[in-house]
Amino acid sequence: MMRSVLSLGCLLVACSPEWGGTSVGNPGKMTSTIGEPEGVSLMIAEAFVKEVVLEDCEGGTTIQAVDNLVDLVAGFNVVVLDEELCGAELVIEPLLYFYGEDDLGQIFNLYLDPQDDFLVESWSGVAIDGTQLIFEMGEPGWLNTESLALTGVDDVIMETDPRAVALSERITEDVALFEDDGDGVVSAEEREQSKVGSAAYARGEEDESDRPHVSGEDAKCATVPLNNGLWPVFFAGIFLMCRRRSRA
Repeated sequence: MMRSVLSLGCLLVACSPEWGGTSVGNPGKMTSTIGEPEGVSLMIAEAFVKEVVLEDCEGGTTIQAVDNLVDLVAGFNVVVLDEELCGAELVIEPLLYFYGEDDLGQIFNLYLDPQDDFLVESWSGVAIDGTQLIFEMGEPGWLNTESLALTGVDDVIMETDPRAVALSERITEDVALFEDDGDGVVSAEEREQSKVGSAAYARGEEDESDRPHVSGEDAKCATVPLNNGLWPVFFAGIFLMCRRRSRA
């Protein structure tokens, strides 16, 4: 009988569809930032973000208006209220502006006009319970000395320049979503193990079977305390088992 009681208890604890109290449902945070350049120092990376669109795993969307010029070097944050996140998009108005210098001290001004969306989709859905996420635009090294091909002091690369066109494509192709430990930086370990969504997956170019299992997956079937509504069911099951055992 004890084994049966424990089995029932574990089933209720592990796979109840909804939980009470504060065990889940705490808002999360998504920090949007730019991928680390290579051989280049960025002092300014600015974009006018109109809104952030968050998609839950039931097909619903939440639109958060921003309507502001944001700093993509420091990153900017939005609150994630949905219990599960399956997609995110930054709606950015042109132009994106970058100011920096290369390792030789050559200054540059770069203007980008991306034609594609800054959009990611998750292959499994991310359970949100105080979860920290990073929305990274452009993978590390997307901006480098080779892609800039600076020709002299105070280079100004306008959005129609072939270099700017190529960089505009690259920054939108390599967008990814990561679970973060809260420091606002994608570590090497997080890049390897905590990637939960990408633009490549949204385009159908990335196979979900190749992705690692992360902490947010299967969170609705995790061990958490029973809420008040489930305890009566649990004890009723114990009572019925005891009666059946006494009659045997």
